[in-house]
Amino acid sequence: MAAETLGRIPPQFAVHGTIKHDYDGFVDLHLHPDGDTSDPAEEIIKAAANSGLTGFAATNHDSTRELVRYQDVISGLGLDLELIPGVESTTLMPDNKGRYNRGHPRHALAFFEPSLLEQGNVPDVPCYMPAKEFNIFVHEHGGRTSVAHPAMGGFSFNLRQILEVQADSDPNAHFDYAEGHHGGVVNLHRFRKQNPLLAESLHAIGLLPHVLDTNGITRTFVEHKNRSLDLKGMTAGSDAHDNVHPGISGVRYKRSNGLFFSIDNGEYALVQSSHMAPPWNIRGVYKGTIGGWKMEIDRRRGGRNGFVIYNGDTSKN
Repeated sequence: MAAETLGRIPPQFAVHGTIKHDYDGFVDLHLHPDGDTSDPAEEIIKAAANSGLTGFAATNHDSTRELVRYQDVISGLGLDLELIPGVESTTLMPDNKGRYNRGHPRHALAFFEPSLLEQGNVPDVPCYMPAKEFNIFVHEHGGRTSVAHPAMGGFSFNLRQILEVQADSDPNAHFDYAEGHHGGVVNLHRFRKQNPLLAESLHAIGLLPHVLDTNGITRTFVEHKNRSLDLKGMTAGSDAHDNVHPGISGVRYKRSNGLFFSIDNGEYALVQSSHMAPPWNIRGVYKGTIGGWKMEIDRRRGGRNGFVIYNGDTSKN
C-alpha cells in the first residue's frame, strides 16, 4: 500500500523538514470544498484525489454542516481519500482597550479526528469567538487548532498576537500548531506578476493581501526552537477554493504513525508541489468574491446557512 501511495504523489520539495522515503501520507490541511469557491464541491474533491493526496481537511469558513455530504461524495466515487473534519473559523483578538471588533477578525483552523465524523460528534464551532475561547472550545471537543496563514495580512494573526495567545496561563487556550506554509503564497506572487494592474486594484479594495511571506512564522519556529511559540508543530495546506489548486501544498508523514502523532513528534515535512498550478483566473476571483460577500451577509443576519454565532460577552466598536 505504501509503495502504491508513494507512486501517486507528484514531485515535491520540502519547505520545512525532510521528505523521508516512508512518508507515504500526503494531506492538504486547508481546503475549501464550499462557500466562497469557484467550483462545485464534487469537482474540488475529485481534484484533491487526482492531485495525489491521501487525505484532506475540509476547512470551510465557519461551518461543519456539509462534512457528511463530502464523505458521501468520497464513498460514492470510490476515492481512496481520508476526510479530516475541520473548519476555518472567524475568531477575534482584543484591541489595546480589551474590545473585540467583528470588523477585524483573525482566521484559525480546527481539526478533528475522522472517528468523530463517523460518530456524528463534530461540533458546530461558533464564529466570532475570542481566539483563546476558540482554542478551549475545540480542545474540549477533542480537536486541534492551528493559526491560519499567519503574518499574511488581512485576516491573519501576526507574531505578536500569536505570542499573546500562547502566553495564557491555561494551556487549553493555546494554539497547537501554526500554518507554516500556505499554498496560496506562490500563486499570489504569480497572479501579481501576470496581472499587476488588476492585482493592485484588488489589493486597494482589500481582496488581496499585501504581505505574502507566511514562511516567516516557520523561520521563527525553527530559529527559536519553539521555545517562545510553544507550538507542537506546523501545518500546511493549499487554501484551495477551486478545482485547480488542491494539493499544491500539504504535509507528508508516515500514515501508520497517524497524522497528529507525526506532527506532534516532529516526524513530518511541509511540502510544495514542484508543478505549480496556474494562478486564479478572473472567473474564480469573481465567484469567490461573491461567495464571500454572501457568507458575510449570512453571518451578520444571525448565522443562517449553517453559521453559528458566538453569544458570549464581547463588545463591538
